[in-house]
Amino acid sequence: MHLETQIRHCVHAELMVGLALLLTQSLGTSTNPVVQAQLAELIRFRETCRAFMIAAEETGFATPGGLFKPNNIYIDFGRAYYLENQNKMVNLLIDFCGRGVVIQPSRKELEDPYIGPKLSEALRGAEISAYDRIKIFRQISERFLTEWGNRHEMFEKFNGTPLYLINLLTMQRTEYQVDGPLTELARQVLGFGDTAELGKRAAEAQKNSHYANVRFQPEYVKAQDQRDGYMSTAAE
Repeated sequence: MHLETQIRHCVHAELMVGLALLLTQSLGTSTNPVVQAQLAELIRFRETCRAFMIAAEETGFATPGGLFKPNNIYIDFGRAYYLENQNKMVNLLIDFCGRGVVIQPSRKELEDPYIGPKLSEALRGAEISAYDRIKIFRQISERFLTEWGNRHEMFEKFNGTPLYLINLLTMQRTEYQVDGPLTELARQVLGFGDTAELGKRAAEAQKNSHYANVRFQPEYVKAQDQRDGYMSTAAE
């Protein structure tokens, strides 16, 4: 049900990358090795979001009702990845701007017959006019540094399900149990065999254990519960 959220995240990531590439080109910083490394992080962010979306669609399945359902595991992983990295990517984009993101002449100033030509000459970039360069700054400012931008960020954090709940649902929806397919290779390497045997050995070891656990309560623990009036039916 949250595939549209994942698609929206991919679009947002693509917008950030596009703005970053246009901005650094206009500033003449795109060939700087440090800037190139940061641009690579933004591009990887966009491509990873897109990879999760493709994986969700390509590994989907038909429901009993005959509808196609994208793989919700990759949807959840993709949404979590976006939420975990969004702030870092936005900060990278703002860092590229420097003070230009908050100090911009108005249209009226650019069109002023006296100061306008001077501003146009001073603020033009590499292969870009001052007007177009300022337009990039203004879009970044309005998109990420305004009340509307903050509202959008909060919407993404809590739309559908917040990050902690996405992670919780991941463990509930997948075969990540100790006896599931993800432990099979590790069990083979360790020579543990069937997980049922592991359980038997664990239960045998717990019979002589003095430590409390979910399967066994020592007598002193039961006595404490009885004394405090919290003895449960299950424990009895």
